[in-house]
Amino acid sequence: MREKDISDLLKKYKQMLESGRSIYFDAEEFEELSDYYDMLDEGQTAKKIIEIGLNIHPTSEILRLKKAKFMLYERKYEQALEYLQTNFNGYSLELYLLKVESFLQLGLYDDAQRLTRDILETEETDRGDAYAELGFLYTEADYFDDAVFLFEKSIKYKPDNIEALTELAYVYEMQDDFDSAIRINNKILDVDPYSYETWINIGKLYTIKEAYENAIDAFDFALTINDSDINTLKLKAHSLFLNENIDEAIELFKACIELFPDDASLYYSLSECYMVVEQYDKMLQSLDKYQEIEGESIEILAKKAFAFMQGGDLRTSAELIEKGLESEPDSEDMNAIAGELYFQQGEYEKSEMYFLKAYRTSIENSTILDRLSIISIQKGEYEKAIEYLEELLTVDVQPVTKVRLALLYFEIGDQNRFNQYLDYFSNDDLKKLFTVFFPDDQFDTDNIARESLVKRLIDARECRQLFKNINL
Repeated sequence: MREKDISDLLKKYKQMLESGRSIYFDAEEFEELSDYYDMLDEGQTAKKIIEIGLNIHPTSEILRLKKAKFMLYERKYEQALEYLQTNFNGYSLELYLLKVESFLQLGLYDDAQRLTRDILETEETDRGDAYAELGFLYTEADYFDDAVFLFEKSIKYKPDNIEALTELAYVYEMQDDFDSAIRINNKILDVDPYSYETWINIGKLYTIKEAYENAIDAFDFALTINDSDINTLKLKAHSLFLNENIDEAIELFKACIELFPDDASLYYSLSECYMVVEQYDKMLQSLDKYQEIEGESIEILAKKAFAFMQGGDLRTSAELIEKGLESEPDSEDMNAIAGELYFQQGEYEKSEMYFLKAYRTSIENSTILDRLSIISIQKGEYEKAIEYLEELLTVDVQPVTKVRLALLYFEIGDQNRFNQYLDYFSNDDLKKLFTVFFPDDQFDTDNIARESLVKRLIDARECRQLFKNINL
């Protein structure tokens, strides 16, 4: 629908302001002027126009409703509700929607539900729109279950309502129902197959679901619509990286850098790719470029220290660690890398000291817990190793962790805990554990009952063979 031309109306209004004289406008014209300035984000001017209009047309419902809307814009919900309750009689959809919004924002859910039912019982011809408008209000107030119900009802009446579909997809995402969010986004594509933002949203949702192939496909569709959007290119490159298509990710990040050489995030992402493929010289080059743009930080120092360490330049790594710890002694990253540096050199006392500092500030860092458990085993502190491994299982469940715990409980003679861990093992895991105990045994594990395998393992306790040939 073509917007109404109000240029003559604006001219008259400006003449009125310049002359200081009053010029008569009808209520609808005051509303049009207010909407115009509201659209320009000149809220105070729009509000003032409504007040002028009400001085001339004090009984105008459209101007009084507009005044109530401004109260809601300013989050004056109690004031708005009182105004709505005392200045209006009867039913209109706009009036009831404003009341529902006020009730919801004030937490008066039962009152909002009562008016919602009244609206849905009254609206016969425009129920699809009514459901949608209510859905927006419940979404804004974070009543997501109600919003889902209302939007799903709305699109049954009007399946092509893009705004309702878009908001419904958003609500499902807020509820972590990513499959439903994808389903609704696909309904948007049924209406508008070239909706760029929808393809982007689908790609992001598949990324959250770790369905990276699907995410890459969605970003590819988006790029057929706009092939130069840096954000979409970065999203696709990131999905390639997460999908372990590292070489493709590297090439795409490099292509992005050619287009946007001052985007520091591209160099950072590229360094992450080079770290995965263990190309530490190129990782360092990317970090240098990032640092040229963003400046030095403890995070970049830590990554450089890691790259030098993995590349075999332990001296430079140690220098960067020392520099970083001087500026931020409690840096988790720097202490963890210092711990790893000494761990690799077999200096377990120093390694443990730094890992413990990182452990005190870490949030569920599986690598730190893993290293501390190994150091404790090397020192013969099996009880402490068990504590670290039990915590590690709450962070990252890996078969090797269960194996170590089984070995440790077996070694300290805790038969009950050992048996508990055996119950968690599949038959294949149990066979692998058997080969850990007996690496040179010719026992046919493929044709032996589980009970016999367990008995052989128990025999190992008496033989003290647990850690003899085990590389932890």
